Amino acid sequence: MKFYEAIAKYYDAIFPLKKAQLTAMIKITGTPPARILDLACGTGSYSLALAEKGYDVTASDLDSNMIDQLRVKQNDSKYPMDVKQFNMKEVAEKVSDKYKTVICIGNSLVHLNSFDDTLVCLKGIKEVLEPDGKCLIQIVNYDRIIYHLVSSLPTITNDEENLSFKRLYTFSEEDYRITFKGVLEVNDYHSSEETILLPIKSEKLVELLHAAGFEKVSLYGGFDFSPFLALESMALVVVAE
Repeated sequence: MKFYEAIAKYYDAIFPLKKAQLTAMIKITGTPPARILDLACGTGSYSLALAEKGYDVTASDLDSNMIDQLRVKQNDSKYPMDVKQFNMKEVAEKVSDKYKTVICIGNSLVHLNSFDDTLVCLKGIKEVLEPDGKCLIQIVNYDRIIYHLVSSLPTITNDEENLSFKRLYTFSEEDYRITFKGVLEVNDYHSSEETILLPIKSEKLVELLHAAGFEKVSLYGGFDFSPFLALESMALVVVAE
């Protein structure tokens, strides 16, 4: 994807590992060496952090640039981890193990092309989970985005890298898609690329998770498991089991 090719080199500076996310992953998984699958892992910062804590981790992403960076970081790490490159809707075909937890964060799920593809992905996640396993999903709260006609997310800045990343949203009601424009500036480097997102509201995501076979679906407004407020929360965090 050209969008992520443009930012791959600076991905870790834009989206650094955050303690709240890692703590949430550990909380719902339990103690190592439980198996964790990190779908759409980016450059694998969370996968590596979990592997260092003793979890049996499989990390996957569709983008070859992200996978290349992950492999470089993996080579510098003494902790083993399985790395795969595939589209997250193919999860049931590409992995044969069963996992205690499947993680899909970073607003990744909405990069699928349709609700049908999303359902295929969620069914695949359900299939590769252990009987008592859980799925952790995080996306932008599109209830809020669409209701308030939000046109941008907060700009991400990294003063150490002299970096700014603007995130601009244009919602089309006609085809129910969001054009996501990312504007990256790092010193003399400038990139402006677009990609298309499928905005999934909370009610629709719950519907799809139930259709995929999940019985219990809990919604939160962040990785601190605060209450989800449809028209106010910035994020939608879901634990499905």
